[in-house]
Amino acid sequence: MTQTHNFGNGEVLAHQHCNGGGWVADTATVEDSAFVGPNAQIYNEAYLSGMARVFGRARVFGWGQVFGIAEVLGDAMVYGIARVLGNTRVFGKARIFEGAEVYGNTWIFENARISGKAQISGDAWIYGQAHILGDVCISGNTRITGSTWGHKPLHIQGSRDHITTSSISTLTVGDQTHTTEKWLRNYKAILKENEYCESEIEEYGFLINTAVEWLTATEW
Repeated sequence: MTQTHNFGNGEVLAHQHCNGGGWVADTATVEDSAFVGPNAQIYNEAYLSGMARVFGRARVFGWGQVFGIAEVLGDAMVYGIARVLGNTRVFGKARIFEGAEVYGNTWIFENARISGKAQISGDAWIYGQAHILGDVCISGNTRITGSTWGHKPLHIQGSRDHITTSSISTLTVGDQTHTTEKWLRNYKAILKENEYCESEIEEYGFLINTAVEWLTATEW
């Protein structure tokens, strides 16, 4: 029996996916192994393959692609010609669009936006109000939580932990994110509390100052 569904622009031919029951436009391609939850929607020329999972109220449309064991959930969207693959998780109200590509073990969440030809990989987390655009490539253990980035954030690997300019006013050292002002004022106490030795505190004090100088000199 012919079925139709309204994905937002009128009724189109569609069917409920055999694995999860979510609606899939007949113009889209979803392999049987992929999961589409009952409230998720896949339409236009979108493509899902492998063990990809799209659920919650997530949507994949345009020519967006999700494959591997990637997950798109919550209110997240993948569209344009964006590609999400590997072990990536896209959730919250995150958006991956235009020609962006996200792979590895990356997490994109909250209100983050990845667009243009940006590539995010490794174990990176992009979240908060962060917007990564253009030809930016971000990898490793980078943590970015705010601001619009049209160029690569500063990422320094010290002898123990990495330092990342996670927004125009914050730095992340290891798993600690604070404002630049707080780092400059209290870095010794913060690092000592996290069991850095005296030589590491001296090293990271220098690196923190270097990162702050970079932020100050960068045109936004």
